[in-house]
Amino acid sequence: MNFKAVSMLSAALLIAGCQTSATTGSSDNRTTASWAFLEGGDIRFSENNGVCPMLIGAFTRTDMSTLPSFQEDGSMRIDGICTYRAADAGAHITTYFYETNGTDQQVELLNVVRAISGSQPVTPLEAESDACSAMVNEATGAQNTDELNCIVMSAPEVRAMTYAVLTSDGSYFTKLRATTRPATPHATAVTEDAIAAFYAAQP
Repeated sequence: MNFKAVSMLSAALLIAGCQTSATTGSSDNRTTASWAFLEGGDIRFSENNGVCPMLIGAFTRTDMSTLPSFQEDGSMRIDGICTYRAADAGAHITTYFYETNGTDQQVELLNVVRAISGSQPVTPLEAESDACSAMVNEATGAQNTDELNCIVMSAPEVRAMTYAVLTSDGSYFTKLRATTRPATPHATAVTEDAIAAFYAAQP
């Protein structure tokens, strides 16, 4: 793992140790205004053309929604959210499309870790995070860089593994959060396959 990635994991470890809390907004019913339905059951978020497939590996999409929030400048941001479940793996995935508003990808990835660590004790895993980042780069056709786009965390108190994945096109983030519980080899394998499938489906 390169120096930047090690620094990133060090920051994630510090955040996880601090256990800060996070707040979330509430969803509204403006779903149809921001989603386009495609053949085969896939849907496209009209704000950035991000795609939520009906199926990603062993996971089936169970819901889609929008989440409005006001930004510091008073403007409205609408996030596109999809949820997935794999019944035989005890795992679930939530994906998000939302504007970057000028936020750096690495900074936002740490924000995601902060939100996760606020709900349960987690420990970022170095080798797994490095491998996950390489997997996402391969799925998206991006070159491997000095920066992480995936942090894998163990939550031993609940026998879970959590994945925080974040890519950016400069204008929008594509975020994925996945949790397997219990974190069996089968559950982690199908979850990682689904993560790769989701990012491979993006335009």
